[in-house]
Amino acid sequence: MLTHIPFKKCCNDLVFEAARKMGVSHWKIGLTYVNQDKKDTEHESYDDFVAASICVDRRYTTATVKVRPPVWRMWLKKDFAGMKTTLFHETAHICTQHMIDLIDLPYKTEDEIKDAWESLTELISRIAQQDFCYNVEDKKIAFNKLKK
Repeated sequence: MLTHIPFKKCCNDLVFEAARKMGVSHWKIGLTYVNQDKKDTEHESYDDFVAASICVDRRYTTATVKVRPPVWRMWLKKDFAGMKTTLFHETAHICTQHMIDLIDLPYKTEDEIKDAWESLTELISRIAQQDFCYNVEDKKIAFNKLKK
């Protein structure tokens, strides 16, 4: 898994496409790969069922996605939809990190909460618009088909 170039390229492409679609492409996102025989010391309670995890640092706009063995098994089974779902989910944590940071803070202002709410609302709006178009000539709403 650690040296399989097509697998790593696929994971990178999925994460960076997710970042682009979610409006966080300016973030520095790294990927690390955990071999089956290595234990995730950061989350010792994790079973093999956790496909990926992410560590987000909003201050420096950096994130690291840790790709775990279940994603490799998805690759071997050609379950690209599962890989996409997993890696898009992890990338989405970048977008929701602001809210979780505020929840963890003992003191927060109303302005901080409104700012986090507004930024998350803007993000959801941007994502929702990507697969939506309005045909002016036919005056019909249409959704672009997602590429698999």
